[in-house]
Amino acid sequence: MNKKLALILAVLMLLTICLTACQSTPAGSDTPSQQGGSNEPAKATEAPKSDEPKGDETPAGTGTEDAEGDSNFNPTGWPVCKEMETIHVLCSRSNYAPDDLNELYIVQQAEAITNVHIDFESYTGTTYSEKYNIILASGTYPDVISDGMSPLMQAMYGMQQHIFIPQDPYVDAYMTNLQALFDKKPALRAYISCADGNMYTLPRLNEGGWMQSGNMLIINNSWMDDLGLDMPSTLQDFEAVLKAFKENDCNGNGDANDEVPLYALLNLVGYNSGNTGLQHIFGAFGINMSASYLDVDENGKVYFTGMDDRYKDAVRYLRKLADEGLLSTLGFSSDWDTFNAAFNQEPYVYGCFGIWEIGDGFTSPNGPIEYDFVQPLKGLNGEDPVFGIEQYPGYNYRWVITRDCEKPYIADRYADYWFQPDQSLTTIEGAIDGPNPRLIPCTVCNNGRALMVNTDVPEGMTILMFRDNNFASFFPCGCTREYYDERLHLHFTDRKVQHIDNDLKPYADKSYIPGSLNYTVEEAERVNQILSDIRDYTNRRGVEWVSGTGDVDADWDAYIAELKAMGVEDYVKHSQSAYDRFVEVMNRK
Repeated sequence: MNKKLALILAVLMLLTICLTACQSTPAGSDTPSQQGGSNEPAKATEAPKSDEPKGDETPAGTGTEDAEGDSNFNPTGWPVCKEMETIHVLCSRSNYAPDDLNELYIVQQAEAITNVHIDFESYTGTTYSEKYNIILASGTYPDVISDGMSPLMQAMYGMQQHIFIPQDPYVDAYMTNLQALFDKKPALRAYISCADGNMYTLPRLNEGGWMQSGNMLIINNSWMDDLGLDMPSTLQDFEAVLKAFKENDCNGNGDANDEVPLYALLNLVGYNSGNTGLQHIFGAFGINMSASYLDVDENGKVYFTGMDDRYKDAVRYLRKLADEGLLSTLGFSSDWDTFNAAFNQEPYVYGCFGIWEIGDGFTSPNGPIEYDFVQPLKGLNGEDPVFGIEQYPGYNYRWVITRDCEKPYIADRYADYWFQPDQSLTTIEGAIDGPNPRLIPCTVCNNGRALMVNTDVPEGMTILMFRDNNFASFFPCGCTREYYDERLHLHFTDRKVQHIDNDLKPYADKSYIPGSLNYTVEEAERVNQILSDIRDYTNRRGVEWVSGTGDVDADWDAYIAELKAMGVEDYVKHSQSAYDRFVEVMNRK
């Protein structure tokens, strides 16, 4: 293994989940969460051993011949195996999930039906990152790794090193439930396939309507009502509302100085923290900011948004808000747990901030009553805003099979159990039956088919604990929007879905680039070398400019020069190639 590859692998571990994946997610979501530690793998300390197949060698275990000779294996129907088989699975687990994931009722159900036992090796937060890193560097692998499989990882460990094996033969031969999902969503297979055409992961699809956009900017509507203010519709109106929040004892606690008009957590665009809500502000300047810092213009040309003049204009506006005491910069050095506790304290002190979902972000029922979504804001000169609306919402990656798995056909037939519609639903939202079901018949609609979330939480548990002891975010699955609309009514998400569909979609960015691009091996090598430093630098400078420790106008030329020296032009070039392939493939679907 040469030194260059070892360095690439070390940097690669920092990038895996930045554009995808989750840890402890808000109810109804499969997106990067602000509610727990990241499951982003840590830096590699040692490169994987060098005895793996190279170049065009075909790794063992990529056909179905072994399955045909296995008398214990059932290619169709249940159970998967006549006698119990065991699969060793490495995965992350949610903060409040049991240490032994086999205690989960839905996992016990799956074992009883499939005759497959999962030997879980699971960790939370950064511990998972560390273990994941060590295992990938060890040369000895579990049968399945279920988290952290971005296209960048697949290119390096699948396409190049053959540690991950293609799953296409098993999908085509044995995964009838996944095949049915592909029939309904033809773009899904293309989306999760790598640049060499192979699937190294299975999908985790959650197309709930709330998945179309990330965190929303919310505002204390009760404060505006008390002050006689209307919902702002322009940046000027927005600033005026923030000033009113600052100048009044809006929460009525006798302290006119404890109100925080606008708050942003950790950074400007959501990189490494989930979305902060400030994308709403950038959108008013006509630019769609995302964690990848990439967008596409009307001619299909990929560009780096952190170098765009509209980005600079937005940063200048945010600096003005900070200078006037309207935007708190304390959040740039805070963390989610601290902020979550703070914004949930009553009486509320935060006027405006980003949150995944009003309906389940607050611990008190008063929160969803007092707060509302900020409407689209027109720019300083009356320009229409722009919002990033996900065209493939909830398309994610789970379940890679390693070359050490002796019976990959069993691993994938077991995974196919979770692609049954109701079983998919349980991995995202929790058990439908059993001793403590989280999903119960919907009493709002009462149509005999729909389910809703059970709010009767077992004694000694919080809402989040209840969910973490019910669902299984580490399994692949497939819940379409149509299925969600029919089968599960998350009424607390209705406001967000309506806000996206009715208010934001009319201003959707007409040019779409996915958050995760499928790079070739050569492209992935270069992107992995440079991307972490580029994004860290871009975010750090943005925070400095807004916080007042730098000046965006005075520093701009040097900032652009530094980005170019870091290789941002290579990042854009390789992303352009990957985007062009994405468009070509999707146009065939």
